[in-house]
Amino acid sequence: MMPASRERWLLLVLVPVLAFPVVYLSLAQPRPLWDEGINHLPVIERFGPGLPGLDDLRGYTTAVGPLFYVVFANLGALFGNSLFGFRLVVFLLAAANVLLFYATGRRFAPERRIAPLLLLASYPYFFTLSGLLMSEHLALFFGLLALLGYLRWTESSRAGPLAVCLLAAALAIPTRQFYAFLPVGLTVAEFLRARGPRRAHALVFLLPLLSLVPLLLAWHGLTPPAVQGVHTPGFSPPALSSVLVWTGLFFLPHFITGLARQRFRPSPWLAFALPAVPLALLFPPSGTGLTRTILDRLPAPLSAAAAALLALLGAGYLITVILRLKTSPPARRAPAIAGLFVLLVLTGIGPLVFERYFLPGFVLLLLFELPDIRTWWTTAWSLGFQLPLAIVQLLRLAPVAG
Repeated sequence: MMPASRERWLLLVLVPVLAFPVVYLSLAQPRPLWDEGINHLPVIERFGPGLPGLDDLRGYTTAVGPLFYVVFANLGALFGNSLFGFRLVVFLLAAANVLLFYATGRRFAPERRIAPLLLLASYPYFFTLSGLLMSEHLALFFGLLALLGYLRWTESSRAGPLAVCLLAAALAIPTRQFYAFLPVGLTVAEFLRARGPRRAHALVFLLPLLSLVPLLLAWHGLTPPAVQGVHTPGFSPPALSSVLVWTGLFFLPHFITGLARQRFRPSPWLAFALPAVPLALLFPPSGTGLTRTILDRLPAPLSAAAAALLALLGAGYLITVILRLKTSPPARRAPAIAGLFVLLVLTGIGPLVFERYFLPGFVLLLLFELPDIRTWWTTAWSLGFQLPLAIVQLLRLAPVAG
């Protein structure tokens, strides 16, 4: 267990890290950025307080689920649709997500305290989006609440946590439609946890998928009609290579730690990671975001080689996660399975995939890694790599999507 003095020191670092985005954006970037001004503020004003009419529900021009706009339109009525007010609400959601992450992680890693929270808060897309009017933190809040409810239900079999799990998962989906991964992941996790006839009970976790039905009836698709030509679901090899590259970059320390535990005698199953190299070379990562920006700044041959290496590392890491599922406790398996389904969904989301969509996958796989992380490298990776990258991203914000 970490000494109390070090815990306090890390807490003193964590608080300003979490608060920095909303403070900086409020003082230095008070104008709408990214989708704030292009999409979200106009739709919030269009929805207004109350519930939207069918024409409003069908006619808005973003791919974000309607619940995000319903929540923020009703909150905005309290403070005059102030951008600062909206950003402050997002910051409070980010703080709540840190607390939910902590409460969830205690279920299978009670000795891990502040250091993993710093690793979470310094992840560039958790950090940057903690101060922007975007939908990711609201969806993540519902997703973590659903996972926590599931874990509490497995501990007690009480109806209350189960109801919280199902309701939160059902709210996550109309916030960000790709959160359909959550009930599917929990269903698989429960099926593997249960024994005998009880396995059929796992199907109850598919009930939140019913929240997709009103959207499908209204839109005849997964997005409003106005943007269905832009967001076309389907498997995309460049999206797959993007997901592998993101995984390789941000889970590199976990992969190395896993190899070190095996004294660098890797499993022969890792040979299945080798096709990631030609995949990344033939289908360069197309996902828009921070990692692609970094790769694009390298000379072309070096950029291709770096993408291939990161894709190889990402594929290797995911194989090690799958191999560890068999020997992991059921509580620890649940976030890993859900996290793997995030990545699977991202490969089928179509050619237009943003790196910020990777956020729930990062959070869920990080929860899986909690029992094995070590404080010294967690702190070093957070402060020496992730946080500088996140701050640079925040300082370079421009009114374009990323």
